[in-house]
Amino acid sequence: MIHSKVSSTLHSLIKEIRDHPDDFLHFEPKEILNRQELYTRTRGKVEEYSKGIKRMQWSTEYFNKDDKTWINFKSYFERLSAKYSILNRCFQAIKNEYQLNEQEVHSTLGAFLYYVLFKNEKYILDETIIELVTVFINDLNKTAPEWKIKLWIKGIWLNDEIIDVSNELTIRKPVNDDFVLEQPSYSYFSSMISATIDSCDSIIEIRKKFEDENAMEDYLTKLIQSLRLYNLGAVQVNRREYKPNSILLRYGVPYSLDIHSFFQYEVTSKESNDIRAFLDFMLDFLPPMNWASKIQDQNPIYISIERYSEAITKSMAVENKITTAITALEALLLKANERSELSHKLSQRVSYLSQYFKYPPIKVYNVMKRAYEIRSTYIHGSMLGPTERKDLGEIQNQILNLLRRILLIFIGLSKLILKDELIAKIDNAIIDRNANEKLVKELMRADFLKLTAYNTGFEFESTN
Repeated sequence: MIHSKVSSTLHSLIKEIRDHPDDFLHFEPKEILNRQELYTRTRGKVEEYSKGIKRMQWSTEYFNKDDKTWINFKSYFERLSAKYSILNRCFQAIKNEYQLNEQEVHSTLGAFLYYVLFKNEKYILDETIIELVTVFINDLNKTAPEWKIKLWIKGIWLNDEIIDVSNELTIRKPVNDDFVLEQPSYSYFSSMISATIDSCDSIIEIRKKFEDENAMEDYLTKLIQSLRLYNLGAVQVNRREYKPNSILLRYGVPYSLDIHSFFQYEVTSKESNDIRAFLDFMLDFLPPMNWASKIQDQNPIYISIERYSEAITKSMAVENKITTAITALEALLLKANERSELSHKLSQRVSYLSQYFKYPPIKVYNVMKRAYEIRSTYIHGSMLGPTERKDLGEIQNQILNLLRRILLIFIGLSKLILKDELIAKIDNAIIDRNANEKLVKELMRADFLKLTAYNTGFEFESTN
C-alpha cells in the first residue's frame, strides 16, 4: 500500500465504518435519495454451440432494486464528523496533499464513501482495506488503472474451451454467465439485448493498464483490426464491458449494433504463441485511431486495410464486396501514374505474389480477370445475369483471401521497401530469373512473413 497521511487516515476511516456500520448507514432526510427502481434481469442459456452459438434460450424477470444517490453529502459529512473526527482528518489530508478546494474534496470523498458503503461487495477484512485505499490513492494520483475488458465477439470460434494468448488476453467459449444483464426496465437496450448478442461466437477477456479511455479505445480498435487480418474473419464486437480497477472512474456496457459478420475462423490452443506474436507486431504497426491524418490517408497499406475491413464486415452486395477488394489491391499494386492495362498489370502482379503462398499463378490470374469483369459491370451500373452470378461467392472468397495475404506481404515489407520500388521488383521478377532471386531474398528479410507462414502458406524460395 502507498504510505502517506491520506492513506493512513483512509485506513482508519474504513475501520470505523466496519466497526460502526449502523452509524455510517444511517441517513437523515435529504442526505441521500433512496429510490426503488424497476429493473429487468435478462438471462441467456446456451443450448447449442457449433462454430459459434447456434441456439439460445432467453428469459427475463422483473425486480425492484434500491438506487441510492447523494443529495447532500456535506450535511451527512458534518453530522458524522461531530462523532468521528477521522472524517475531518481525511478531509484535511486530501485537501492539503492534492491541493483541492472544499467542493472538490467533498465530491471526491463522497465518491469514496459511496463506494465503500454501497458498491463494495467484499467483507471488509484488513486486506480489503488495503486494496480499497490503494485503489483510491491511485485514483487521486491519476495513476493508470488496470481495466478488465470483456468483448462478445463475432467471427472467431473455438473447439477448445479457452486459449490463453498472453497474461493480458484470453479467448474462450461463451458460457451462460456471459448472458446475464441487469438494467433499468426503461433502458433502450433491454428490448434488444438477446438480438444483439445471440450470435456471439467467442468471448475475449483483457486485463491491461491504459493511461486513459482514448488509449484503451485505440488498443481495442487495433486489436480487432489485427484479428481480421490474422485469418479471413469478419471479427466484430457485439457487446463490450469495461471495468476499471478504480473508485472514481465509471464504466459502462456499450453495444455495437451493426452486426454483419459473414466470415469466421477457428482458433486453437496450439496457436496461442502464434496469435500473441502476430498481435504484438500488428498492435505496434497499426496507427492510432485517428486514421484521417494526411500522412495516414496517403499510406496505401492503411487504405487497403480499411477497404478489406469494409468488404468483410459490411452488409453489401457480393459484387460490391468484390469491387471493394479490387480497389484495395489497386491501392497496393498499381502506381499512381499508371493509366493503361490496369486489369492485366494488377492480375499479373497478384498472380506472381500468390505463388509464395501455394496458389497456382495461372488460376489466380484468371480469378483476377474475372473479378475485374465483375467490378467493371458493377461500377458502370449494369446487372450480372443469372449464369454470370453462379461463381460470385467463390470469386468473392478467393479475392478476399488473396487480398489478406498480399496485405500481410506489404505489412511485412513496409519498413524495408517502398510501394513503387516493390512493384518494379515484382515486374522485373516476372520476366527475369535473377530479379526473381533478388526479390525472394527481400521477402526472406521480413520476419513478419515467416511469423504468419503457419496460417497463410507462405514459402520463401525461388519460384522460377
